[in-house]
Amino acid sequence: MSARRKLITKLVNIFRPGYVYKTVNTVNGKKYIGSKLAPQGHKGTYFNENYYGSGVDLRKAIDKHGIDKFINVKQLDTRTINSMKKAEQGLLDSVDAAKDP
Repeated sequence: MSARRKLITKLVNIFRPGYVYKTVNTVNGKKYIGSKLAPQGHKGTYFNENYYGSGVDLRKAIDKHGIDKFINVKQLDTRTINSMKKAEQGLLDSVDAAKDP
C-alpha cells in the first residue's frame, strides 16, 4: 500500500461520523451508555435505531427482560472517532453510570 493510500485511509477513519447513545431498561431504570461508528463511507449524521449496545451486562439484561423493555436514545452526533470517545466518557461521568441503579 502506498504512503498516499495509507494517509487517505487514516484520515477517512479519523473523520468518521458516529454517535453516543443511552439505552434504558424500562423495567429497572438501569442505563447503558455507549458509542457507535457509522458504516465505513457513510456521510452525514447516523443513528441505528435497532442497535442497543453490545456490553455483556446489557446483553444479559435483554435476554432476561426482552428487547421490548429497552429504549435507545441518541445523545450526541460526532464527526470524529476522538470526539466520540470524549463525548462517551463525558456522558458516563455526568450520569455516574457505575452507581446508576
